[in-house]
Order: sequence, then structure tokens, then C-alpha cells
Amino acid sequence: MVHYPLRAAWPALFLMASAQAGLAQTTPITPRTMIVMDGSGSMWGQIDGIPKLEIARDVVADVLAGMDPDATLGLIAYGHRRRGDCSDIEVMVEPAAGSASQIAERVNTMRFQGRTPLTDAVRRAAEVLRHSEDPATVVLVTDGIETCEADPCALARELEASGVDFTAHVVGFGLSEEEGAQVACLAEETGGRYFQADDAEALTEALTQTLATPEPAPAPQPEPDPLTVEPAAAPGPWYPGPAFQRDLQLSPTGRSRGTGAAQPAEISFPADGTAEMCQQACADDAQCTIWQYEPQGSYFIEEARCHLFNADAEFDYGFETGFVAGTNPEEPQLTRPFETPLPEATLTAPVSAPALSWIDVAVNGPLNEGDYIDIVERGATRTHQPQSFTMLAGATQVRIQAPATPGAYDLRYVEAVEGQDPRVLSVQPLEVGDLTYSLSAPDVISAGSPIAIDWTGPQAEGDYIDIIEAGATRTHAAAADAYVTEGNPLALIAPLPEGDYEIRYIVEGPEGRYAAITRPLQVSPPVASLTAPERVGPATELTVQWTGPALSRNWIELVPAAQTEMGGELAYAYLDPAQTSVSFMLPDQPGDYRLRFIAEDMRGNRGIIATRPITVVPGFVPPAPPAAPAADK
Repeated sequence: MVHYPLRAAWPALFLMASAQAGLAQTTPITPRTMIVMDGSGSMWGQIDGIPKLEIARDVVADVLAGMDPDATLGLIAYGHRRRGDCSDIEVMVEPAAGSASQIAERVNTMRFQGRTPLTDAVRRAAEVLRHSEDPATVVLVTDGIETCEADPCALARELEASGVDFTAHVVGFGLSEEEGAQVACLAEETGGRYFQADDAEALTEALTQTLATPEPAPAPQPEPDPLTVEPAAAPGPWYPGPAFQRDLQLSPTGRSRGTGAAQPAEISFPADGTAEMCQQACADDAQCTIWQYEPQGSYFIEEARCHLFNADAEFDYGFETGFVAGTNPEEPQLTRPFETPLPEATLTAPVSAPALSWIDVAVNGPLNEGDYIDIVERGATRTHQPQSFTMLAGATQVRIQAPATPGAYDLRYVEAVEGQDPRVLSVQPLEVGDLTYSLSAPDVISAGSPIAIDWTGPQAEGDYIDIIEAGATRTHAAAADAYVTEGNPLALIAPLPEGDYEIRYIVEGPEGRYAAITRPLQVSPPVASLTAPERVGPATELTVQWTGPALSRNWIELVPAAQTEMGGELAYAYLDPAQTSVSFMLPDQPGDYRLRFIAEDMRGNRGIIATRPITVVPGFVPPAPPAAPAADK
């Protein structure tokens, strides 16, 4: 063994410290708030005859309109893009000041149809809000319980134990008492409140309370001017370091922390000793709080060395391959916060790909449990709400889907370690090319008529074609729509309101929906006719000939002559598209009546598109049909 004392001279760094006086801040920190909105299919359920989704949209818009315009708000929705997909969670609006109007607009774009992964949605909200240490609040609005095999109560306990200033409020919209108990724990475990809302008024009250901005604290009373005293030079501050860190090289500054601690005993260290042996030597000496291992060959010395230091020493640090160091994390001795260098990571993948195609990626990196690759627009630095992403789960060969929108993107390796902010370790440019789309349909169609649309597109899961008023940008609540998987040509029904519309191919990509191609459509007045006798006898069967939209959802009805409103029919018959007539029994009450042709479009709008008067006359006998000509003999 070779005995190595501590080196007498190491490169030193010298710092100067000064102190300054300042007023304490008394304005409270306004919590950043993320609204987590239920977009599941159960929101089509009704309260007092009104769909819950309509109530929620109206209430959210009204509450947000009355909020502080500088409030920092965000929006996450779940279950609003895909049916049966527990991963359908989207950050629709990033937390930002002045975002209330944007949130109200995005809530109106939600298409309620999926499941209820509320636990993972709240987890996602916490992750988005975790980038700063400021207070964070999540307001969950749900009309159902968890349906994706997750435990909201366990998540609440996990978030509370993380030490982050995080509060969750839960609004149970139309939940039973038993259902509410299953989600209330999210609020109870994090210091929030659970609100039961069974109508629009209760929902308004709940959102008003949970989204309210805290009142500012009273301004501090002025204090007397302090005596002028020259501040003494203050040592430090110092920061804790890691217990064991490879490639860490410590550099003593030569300054003392003034602890008066005794020096560790000198040690004999083997020429082929290891970092673990050096760590153990420090652990065996009560005066040792920080240690440095120098590998064989460093500083042109063949033997390995181990240096022990006491709590009085102050250090800067750098990184050098082969060196290892460790500290007592409870004894801060570093002159600046400790930050580990980015781990090495590489991505090998094509630099271009068609939209919606699957890209094979070879990955090299730390492969932590939460690491993933994602695709974001070129130059983006955020580590959430990517256009597409795939968890690595330890794999070195993965596939990721290209966005639906063509353009310039970045393919990235993102390191995600529990308790740390995500970090981008590697970036590769990616060009996403366009796909071929086409729509073929009439330029003009009469209101309520069937329309066949020939199309070309990727036919990705969730793609659909719709008819919407010209210039609209939303991807929900169109006048007519159907998934492209239902046929080519695709059968839709022209809306009943006349006017200018657009036919659109809507792509469902990993980043959401967008209109890939549009073509104009003019909806003209409906064309229909009714043919029947003007006078008929009571309680007889009437046959009515018709022309118009041949759809089984349309019908012919008989109403009193003075009636103009929908409903109140005395007799009716649905159309058989294969026939041109319908029959039904007339009332036995004489009088004036009216035949009406009722059409219905794909959004349930109904309209009267043809009428004909008819009179029921007592004792009326229709003339006999002309006799057939005699057969030739």
C-alpha cells in the first residue's frame, strides 16, 4: 500500500458575498389553475331535458367571463376525441394569464364520446403545473366515476406526499351520493373541496368558488427607517451535493466555512482502490463530510487516490470521466447548486415521413422508466402536449406515429425522472409530408336530400367527413357527419337550413383533429310534392303520392288545417324509400285538414317541406274509377 496525504495545493475559487435589505412581499401568489373537463360520452345524458354537455359549456363560458382577466388558467379534456381509449387525454390550453376566453372557445370544440380516465387526467394536470414551485390548483368537472382501472384516491395521496403545493377540487356533475364518494377523495386528500352539482345553478356556484382568485393581503405598515450599518461580508451561500456521483470532480476554493471542525485522519489507500472503498473510508471517519476519488492515471499518477475533507471545506465542482465524489447531503459545502450534466442519448430515424405514417426509431440513452420520445413542431422547447409521443419502457427500438398535419417537426428523446423536470436529451429534425386527399360531391343540393360523397384519404381510425357552415373551424357539432369507415361513397343528409356550407375531410391524428381538405356546397330550398284527393270521406283509408327526399326518417302527416306548429298530428306514416306513396286512416270528424311532408336532417332539425289541403266530407263517396275497356272478342 502507498500512503497519500491530502494535497497541499488545489486550484481555488474565491467568492465575495454582500447583503442587502428589502421589503417582504405581501401580495399573495395567485394559484395557477388547470380545469380538467369530462368529455366522455355520458355527458350526453340530460338534466331537465337538456344535455349535460350543453349545460357545462354554457356555465363554463359564463363563469370564465366574470373572472379576473389576468387569472392563470389552463384546460385539459379527456374522452372527447376517441371512443373506448383510456389514453385520450389532451392539454387543450396551456396554463397562461388571460386564457379564460380561449378556454371557453376550446370547451365548445369538445366532442363528447369517450371513456372516463379521470385519474390519469388529474395526474397529467399535476405534471403540467409542476414546472414551478408556485401554488397549483386542479378543478375536475366529471359526470362519472373512473372507468379506466385507476385509483383516484391513491393518486391523491401520492400528490399530497410529493411536497408540491397542490390542491384538487372536484365537481360531481349529476353524480349519485355513492358515485361522489368514489371521487371526493381527490379533493379531501389534497386539501380541496368536493361539490355536488345537480343543475346549472349548482355547477355555476361550484366553479365560481373553485376558480376564484384569492384576495390580496393587506399592504404592510411602513416600518421606521433602520439605522445605517455597513454590512459585513457574508460567507456562502452553500448548497448540498450528491451522496455518490460518478464523473464528479471537486475543486476546493481554499476558503473556510468557519465551522471549526477537526480534520479527518490520514488514510492509506490501495493503488488499485475503488470509489466505493473511498466512500466507505469517509463513512468510517466521523469528521469526514465530503470525499473525492481520483482514478489511476489521472494527473499522470499511476495509483488511485482518495481524499477526505471535513465540514469546514468549501468546494466548486466540474465533471471529468473516471473521477467520483460524494458528500453528506445534510452538510451543504458547494458554492453553487448541484446540477448533473445531461446524459448522452441518440436517435436514429428517417428525416422525413408521410403524415400519419409509423416511424421506426432506434434509441440509445439512459432508458429511465418514464423516458419517452416525442414529436413537436420545429424549435419547440416544451416537454408536454406533443403532437405525438411513445413511451420507451426500456426498449431501444420503438415506433411513433407522424402527425397528421404536414410541416417541419423535431423528433426528441425526453428524459422523465420522478421528482425532476423533464429534460430533452437528443433532437433530430423531421419533415412530415402531405397525403393525398379528395372530395367529390354535387355543388348544389336541395335541403334535406341525401348526398353521396366520394373521397380519397388515409382512412385513419377516427377520420370522418362532415358538412358544416362555410368558414367554421370547429371540429364538432357539424350539420352532418359520418366516419369514413362507413362507406365510399359516404352517405350524408344535406342540412335543412338553406345557405352556404363546406364538405370537409377531418383527419384524426395523434395531435388531434384538423380539416385536411374542404369543398364548397350550396344548400338550396327543399323540393317535394304531395298528391291526394281534395275531398274524402270520414274514417276511410287515404293514399298519398309523394316526391322528395326518399329517407326512412321522413314522414307524411295529417293535421288540422289551422295548425302551423310541429307535432299534434292526427295520422302519419313514415316513408319507404322504395315506394312513392303512403297510406293511413282518416279521422271520422268532418272538417278541413292539411297534409304535410316532414323532413329531418342528421342533427334532428325538422321542417315542413310540402303541404296540401284536404277536406273530410260526411257521406262523401269517391267516384268510381273508370271501367276497364272491354276485351276484344
